[in-house]
Amino acid sequence: MNRKIVITCTVLALLLLGGIGFGFYKLFSHSDTSEEEISVSRGDAISAVPSDAVMIYDFAEQEESHIDAFLDKGTPLMKFLKVFLQETEHQGFVISVHYPAKNTIAPLFVISVEDPKEREELKKLLENSCSGVINKRYSGVIISKTVIPGVSYAFHHQFLIASPSHVLVESSIRHLENKTSIQDNPLYARGAKGVSGDMILHVNNQNIGKFFSGAVNRDYLGVASFFSSFASWGSFRVERGENDGQIKGTGLLYNTKDVANFSSIFTKTKKGTSGIFDILPHNTEYVMTFPLDDVDGYLDSYMTYLEAAKKANDYTYLNAIAPRNAGADISPKEWFLSLDVKEIALASVPEGKGGEKLVLMRLKDPSVMKLYGGYIPTLLGKFFTPTSDEAYSVVDDWVIVGSRKMVDKFAQQTQNELYFSMKRYLEQTSAADICRESASVLGVVNLAKCSDSLALYFKEMFSKPVIKGLGEYNFNYLTFSLNGHGEDVHTSFVWYAQNMALLPQPPVAQTAAAEKAVYDETVVEVPKGPFEVKNFTNGKKNYLQQMDDLKIRLLDDKKRGVWTIPFDGKLCGYVVQVDHFKNNKLQMVFCSGDKMYMLDRLGRWVKPFPVTLKKGVLLGPAVYDFDKNLHYTIMVLHTDNTIGMYDIQGKAVESWTPVTLNEKIKHMPQMLELGGGRYWIIRTGYQTVICNENGVPVTDFSKKKRLVSDTKVEKRSEREVVVTNVEGKDMVLNLQTGTMKKL
Repeated sequence: MNRKIVITCTVLALLLLGGIGFGFYKLFSHSDTSEEEISVSRGDAISAVPSDAVMIYDFAEQEESHIDAFLDKGTPLMKFLKVFLQETEHQGFVISVHYPAKNTIAPLFVISVEDPKEREELKKLLENSCSGVINKRYSGVIISKTVIPGVSYAFHHQFLIASPSHVLVESSIRHLENKTSIQDNPLYARGAKGVSGDMILHVNNQNIGKFFSGAVNRDYLGVASFFSSFASWGSFRVERGENDGQIKGTGLLYNTKDVANFSSIFTKTKKGTSGIFDILPHNTEYVMTFPLDDVDGYLDSYMTYLEAAKKANDYTYLNAIAPRNAGADISPKEWFLSLDVKEIALASVPEGKGGEKLVLMRLKDPSVMKLYGGYIPTLLGKFFTPTSDEAYSVVDDWVIVGSRKMVDKFAQQTQNELYFSMKRYLEQTSAADICRESASVLGVVNLAKCSDSLALYFKEMFSKPVIKGLGEYNFNYLTFSLNGHGEDVHTSFVWYAQNMALLPQPPVAQTAAAEKAVYDETVVEVPKGPFEVKNFTNGKKNYLQQMDDLKIRLLDDKKRGVWTIPFDGKLCGYVVQVDHFKNNKLQMVFCSGDKMYMLDRLGRWVKPFPVTLKKGVLLGPAVYDFDKNLHYTIMVLHTDNTIGMYDIQGKAVESWTPVTLNEKIKHMPQMLELGGGRYWIIRTGYQTVICNENGVPVTDFSKKKRLVSDTKVEKRSEREVVVTNVEGKDMVLNLQTGTMKKL
């Protein structure tokens, strides 16, 4: 599953809960039911629910407002039931959600009518009230279909069964005849026994993938498998909260031992109190945080899940090669443990279209922080993948990982006295309790900010009514928590609805002086090919490609395979050609690990290659023939952030001073030839440094002489170039003397 899908899974999970909450809020906002407990008398309507139910809403009593909460008044089923509800009142009914056909989601309504005389009266009532009824027989049972509004229904045994889907009604009858139902699912039995209340929501995670297959847009179909494996089953009691506009759900997520469920990770993790709300801005779109009192325990639980999911081998392999890819001498696990992480979170904050995903870590001592690209998702899973991990900033005891632009902005904001944090915001709302809750996992989603996401992820027929409802009923927040409960996971979620006009507002923005963020950059873009090479026998283009299994193959000019050879390392970016034997026959040179390799056109290794460069290569090689005599010079960017220069035999060039900078060098140097001299332009995400042909900076690039990372370097004379300094001023730099003056 790629990064987009992983992040999308999170958003959709939160929005699904929000949609369920929407229905329950409608219920409570219309209900005049007493706050006192009602005696629960559900009857056995559940016995008519087919085994493939995705969700089941089980109500202890029947009221029109209850059904209206989950079936819009404009739907065919609601129009049909309105006739029934106006004339009768019963206890115990069920609304279940099914997937009767491809890309189709439909509800099923079941209510027990035990009195035979009453059933006959209801039949007549419904026939007389509907504009035309077509009767068909199925397994000896008459199924009636109304012409208007287009609902199929049947009386079978003591039940009234109704649905817009004729197939669903037939399925219910078939299950009744076979004396089977969702009740036969042992997970339902666990949920029905473990959770009690007047309104119970059951979620069949094993079938919920079908729901998302029918509800989400095509690009996000990959989320189905994630939800199917998150848990096996969930059962929740839903009730009005302590405050107005507050709907609360509490219950359990059930996991089967023979199925790899992601939520099983949290059955053994310890509770912790979060500090995330102090640091995030008030307009955060969503956050999910993991207070880690026991880092080793969490990692062990995660590995147990991977082993059950048969993903442990891939995980181990990725962690093994991560140090080489990141240019590190420490494994992801060793690195993470050395940081002494107390909490880790993923949050989305407003930035452009769709926001930016940040990873935040609370450390015992942030001064020990050293960031390696890709380490966080490699160790903790793809869920913890920020939009970018090129930089980090330190604010108090928190490290914020993201794009340089965002972490710099983050640090600036948090140092402002007027900073309006998420905690300051929530403490002025009815959702304040989440700031003090202790849990293994805590989450908050700003439902008011999710309209764009809903439209992006869900099909219009699903997103449009929910977006409308979010505005109509003033939904603003959904909070949730997860905690281990034996072999299961205790879950709590709360929906909050308040008049948006009454919500706290941030203070008027003011400019405040703040120091620049402490940051480091990690991302080095390594080209993946295929790499264009020349077939010296016919002058046509060929391509050298590294496959997913690390094998190397040559493609002809029409991208057809010529040969394939085994290889055990990842190429470091470039494939260049040289005439090593000076006979007009070209060989291919590339790097992997700490070695430089050479292949001929037929896929044979050229001796004495590979040659060892003593240090790992992150990017390269770049090959130069300075004197045009086929005496090649090789330049590479090493994993220790130094630029090395070698001859074709892999020996270090004695005149070269290895270039190193405090920030990550992100690209191979750009060569500049001027005035008979040769210079190297080296860029990081923070600055640009220009060195002479031996790797020595032409001047001290500090203070006002520091050049911006994207500065132009334009020729002014045979000695001078025009550059831009950190103050945004165009300057004239003399490459020979190192002097710099205003243009």
